[in-house]
Amino acid sequence: LTKTSAIKMVTPIYPAFAVRSRIGGRVVIDVMLDEEGNVTSAKAGSGPSMLKSVCEDAASKSKFKPATYENKPIKGKGFVIYNFTPE
Repeated sequence: LTKTSAIKMVTPIYPAFAVRSRIGGRVVIDVMLDEEGNVTSAKAGSGPSMLKSVCEDAASKSKFKPATYENKPIKGKGFVIYNFTPE
């Protein structure tokens, strides 16, 4: 999935405890889409465990352009990457 395929990309909230603990990194979320581009499943594949749930929640609220095959909408899958940088 790319930013251009996103109709609505929800950004996760950086949890205060993670900010205080200076926890950062990259979280990869595997997503499954229905024929309309709605996220039907969002599961963290990798990343800091303290950030996974907020990323899964954000990805599940996002929406993408439908995947197509021979000009017909189909179910699809991909991934979303969220990056957190502690300050």
